[in-house]
Amino acid sequence: MSHDSENRIQGSGYIFAYAFIGAVIDVLLSHLLQNLPVFVLLFWTFSGTWSGFVLITLLFRPVRWSHIRVHLPLILLINIVTAGAWAGLFIGLKWIEPSLMVAIIFGLSPVMGAAYEYYQGREISSHYRIVIVGLTMTAGLLLYFAVEHKRYNPFASVWLFSVCLLLLSGLTAMSLSAYTYLSRHLHQQDFSAVQVQTLRFPLLLICVALALPQDHRQYLSSDHFWSYLAVIVLLGNILPLWLLQKGIQRAPALHITIIINVSPLLTMIFELFDPTLQYYHGKLLAILLLCGLLMLSNEKLFLRIRQTLKQV
Repeated sequence: MSHDSENRIQGSGYIFAYAFIGAVIDVLLSHLLQNLPVFVLLFWTFSGTWSGFVLITLLFRPVRWSHIRVHLPLILLINIVTAGAWAGLFIGLKWIEPSLMVAIIFGLSPVMGAAYEYYQGREISSHYRIVIVGLTMTAGLLLYFAVEHKRYNPFASVWLFSVCLLLLSGLTAMSLSAYTYLSRHLHQQDFSAVQVQTLRFPLLLICVALALPQDHRQYLSSDHFWSYLAVIVLLGNILPLWLLQKGIQRAPALHITIIINVSPLLTMIFELFDPTLQYYHGKLLAILLLCGLLMLSNEKLFLRIRQTLKQV
């Protein structure tokens, strides 16, 4: 086996491990959030995560203050979209089933990305437009299932819950799409992946700290809180970033797309181990449809599938 082939296989393994661990952590977070306030878990999770990245940056990849000051507006924007993305994800994991939350975000993110491309005046292919319409309709179906099988409703009516869930999902997907563009731009300004992670969390922590309930300390003494927190910080945040970065360096872009796009399906599989979550065929079919559309949204994969079908 050639060195390049070995690198591609290892890279794909890193990406699969990233998706695998992320699916497990999403189910664990959703389970914990049924008994914990969102902002308590959010604050302590990212206090630990940010501390880890700060330590790594100071020890191995220090960044100059003058370099930060020059790019401060961009860093502030990344802080804003980071706060929107993570707060939205945690709230969504408390309200609805984790596989549905992940699937809805995955479905809406390309739609938001296409809207941004259109706003920039860039051409969108007819093939991609069809996929975007399909993703929008599938996201609507997933939202229907999410409302029907909700885990927690903080509102007085189902109608209000539905509207707020739609807004929350749109905000989270938009924040994630914006972060992709902004972080790519920051990387081009000679910021490493670890440095970006170090700079992106302060605003989130400040906002969440202000929103902490007055009695938040009582939750810190609950059974296994710190054990779960260590697992979430190390396995759910720091390790996946390292795996993703290693995978991006080695795996072909097509392999990365295929593996990451099946994340909602992996999350649904791990839901089977949580007795508080329900399996039903409609959810499986909707998630499979979403994964298929996400695959087709990648033009290289679409062309490869079309060539294979022609040969058959």
